[in-house]
Amino acid sequence: MSNINGNIIKENGITFYMKSSSSKVCIDIDVDERLETFEFIKSDKVREYKLKNLKKSFPNIKKLVISSRIYIYISNTLFPNVREVDCGYYANYKPGKVLIREGNYYSGRTVVTNTFCCQTGEAVDLKGVNEIPAGAFEGCESTKIINATGVKKCSNQAFRNSAIGRMRPEHGKALIVGSILVDFDKTIDNIVIPDNKQTVTAIRDGLDFEGVKTITVHRIQSLINLQYSIPSDIKVILNEKRLIDKETFSKWRNIPEIELCSENPYYKSIDGAVYTKDGYTLVKYPSLRNGDIFIPEGVNSIISNAFCGCKVRKITLPSTMKTILPGAFFDCPNLENIDFGTGIEDIGLGHGGSIILQCPLFKELKLPPQVRTIAESAFNECDFQKVILNEGLVQIFDNVFTSQLEERTVTLPSSLLYIGKNNFFGVNTVTLKSKHIPYGLVSAITVDVYFKNNPYYVTHPYIEIKMPEKTLFLPKYIVSDVAKNVDLDLAIPSFRNIYEDKLYDCGLEVEVKQKTAIAAYTNSHDNDLKTYLRRTSRSFISKLIDENDEESLVEFIKLGILTKKTMDDTLKLAKEHNMTTVMAYILKAQQDSEEGKASFRL
Repeated sequence: MSNINGNIIKENGITFYMKSSSSKVCIDIDVDERLETFEFIKSDKVREYKLKNLKKSFPNIKKLVISSRIYIYISNTLFPNVREVDCGYYANYKPGKVLIREGNYYSGRTVVTNTFCCQTGEAVDLKGVNEIPAGAFEGCESTKIINATGVKKCSNQAFRNSAIGRMRPEHGKALIVGSILVDFDKTIDNIVIPDNKQTVTAIRDGLDFEGVKTITVHRIQSLINLQYSIPSDIKVILNEKRLIDKETFSKWRNIPEIELCSENPYYKSIDGAVYTKDGYTLVKYPSLRNGDIFIPEGVNSIISNAFCGCKVRKITLPSTMKTILPGAFFDCPNLENIDFGTGIEDIGLGHGGSIILQCPLFKELKLPPQVRTIAESAFNECDFQKVILNEGLVQIFDNVFTSQLEERTVTLPSSLLYIGKNNFFGVNTVTLKSKHIPYGLVSAITVDVYFKNNPYYVTHPYIEIKMPEKTLFLPKYIVSDVAKNVDLDLAIPSFRNIYEDKLYDCGLEVEVKQKTAIAAYTNSHDNDLKTYLRRTSRSFISKLIDENDEESLVEFIKLGILTKKTMDDTLKLAKEHNMTTVMAYILKAQQDSEEGKASFRL
């Protein structure tokens, strides 16, 4: 039964005092001393309970009931003996023994707001909790925390005025409560995280690490959990003796220099980095190391995520390097250059993914002379502005160079025999160092979609292929099956000349064919190209007039391939559309032509 009178609501033995008669914020309460259950009013009447500083206590209340989406701000002493929280389906709190507010879609944070005043020996269950805010344990006399493996953040004031807050670490040791590093002995320079079965998931905010030189951790998962809380100038000593899988290494993104215990049968540390026990494989490089680094001689492979999150600027590989696994250089924000050294011959592996991902400053690639193959997708995530390929390179597989080079030009070495699809899209010029055309070139640099709405691609719908003795003009837009057939045709040296002169005809649309043919004719003045352009000139001229593109029309007329009839018809159309520049040029050309004929008759 509800009774509303101004800014007072009375319901089921509880009086709620509102901030105002129109407000949905409760700022005070009174409770019948016979009640053991406190039920919060639904959100249609009260949305928020601001009772944090209320100097009252209701010790008889054992249970809280929350049936709708509301926000509760209370101290532990308001209901010191609550041991049960019952929540409805639409509530933003979780049922249990403590008050836990569930995170929304955006924050994802699940916060334990109140542990009430648990007594010594009682367990505080933090199942599902990932954050402990200030004051959550205030007045709590329990030092036993269970199910805290989800806790990632703990406020500096989380345990103020509580039994845990009064605890002090033993000499030379760290104080761990549940899964949280609460404190440590300040007289030592090496913090030792105990070798417990439960991993440590969080460090209490605000701990002073001044004077600490090393942190010894027995479990790799504890180290990963704490990596963003450990100061960068502290060395980590890892006493993990088990095999560490690649998924775990992929989470290792913010760890300073590390020293691995010699008892580990699988790995060893050299200069703060982790290698396989034999020293042949680089497993993990210190994420916070920066500047220019050199991988030592003898190392022959780098695994996935080895440099994940690393801050280095340049990496020089040794002459012994043979293999780089996909994702080896992932999320390196400062990486500008990799010197691949004199040993590695194959970049990437088979159909594997990118070896370089999310490295925004890596803009120029230069390969050493011994590299022979580049595996599929090896650099497909790189936004290169310039690529310098080496003589000796034999094969480039699919999707290696998918970024659009800034200069829109690339030079392919004479040694290159094969190039896969989807490479160097958007280039305007491809320079070949020999008369040999790598197999797959047409499929590699063309696409089967014509970007009609992009002015750049409309005005540059062809690719200039520069060879030592001639220049070819290839449409950028070709149906993929047609591109495959063109690659097959160009692979036959005896008949290649026949197909080279007709590359324009492979274009995806008439406009692409015409503009490619114009570029080719301007370069070679081939009679077959002239015949094609004359045959299609009327449709091309009509299109340019419709687009009011006087500049392109004048350039087309300048080719000198149009018949007198076509010139007359074009002049008529130009007059109708008031294209004065075109009119002036045609009249001048006709005048020059008549004068030329008169001179000839004389």
